[in-house]
Amino acid sequence: MTLYIGIDAGVANGALGAINHNGEYIDSFMIDHKDKHILALVFKSRILSIVDPRDGAEICMEQVH
Repeated sequence: MTLYIGIDAGVANGALGAINHNGEYIDSFMIDHKDKHILALVFKSRILSIVDPRDGAEICMEQVH
C-alpha cells in the first residue's frame, strides 16, 4: 500500500498529513518546534510511527519562499 505524506514545516508550527492510495485518511500531527527549529528526533519518530521504512512513502514538502 502506497502512502502519500504532505508536510508544511512552518516556522513556529507546522503539520504533516498522510493518506493511502485510495485517498483515505491515515494520520496527521502537528510538528513540534523549539525556538523556531523542528525537533528532528521527535519528527523522525512520528513519521516512523506512520511509515514502515521497508515499504516507503511518497513525501511532498512545502518549499518556503
